[in-house]
Amino acid sequence: MENTDEWEHGDQFGTRSKNLGRAAGAQNLSMRMVELEPGKQSSPLLFHTEDEEHIFLVEGEATLLEGDERSHLIAGDYACFLAGEEIGHALLNHSESVCRFLMVSQNSQSDIVVYPEHNRMLVKALGQVFSNQPEDGFN
Repeated sequence: MENTDEWEHGDQFGTRSKNLGRAAGAQNLSMRMVELEPGKQSSPLLFHTEDEEHIFLVEGEATLLEGDERSHLIAGDYACFLAGEEIGHALLNHSESVCRFLMVSQNSQSDIVVYPEHNRMLVKALGQVFSNQPEDGFN
C-alpha cells in the first residue's frame, strides 16, 4: 500500500494502514484499509468507551480475539464492536498470507481506548496514555 502509516510494538504487534477517510476529508468517521502480516496481532486487546468500530475482512483470514473467545474469520466476514462494551478485541493473523481488512469507526475526541490486559488507557483528547503499571509496556 502507498501512503501508509505503520505501527509496530516488538515482534507481536504491528499493522500497515492507509487512512482512506482522512484522504477523503472525513471529519466524524475513520476509515482505514489495514494490512496484517502473518504472525502479527493488530494491537493488544482493547475497547473504546465512545467509539463504535467495524471491521470487514477483505482478503485472507484471521482470528478474532474477543476477551477469552476466539473466532475464525475469512474474506467477507464482518464484526462490530459497540462503544462501551468492556471486552477487549484484536485480530491475529495466524495464516501464511497477508490479511487485509477495512476498519470503520467513529472519530470522537472524547473516546478513551482501554487496554485491559495492560491496565492502560489512551485518553484521545489529551493524546496521553495512563497506567497504574511501571513503564515496561507499550506506548
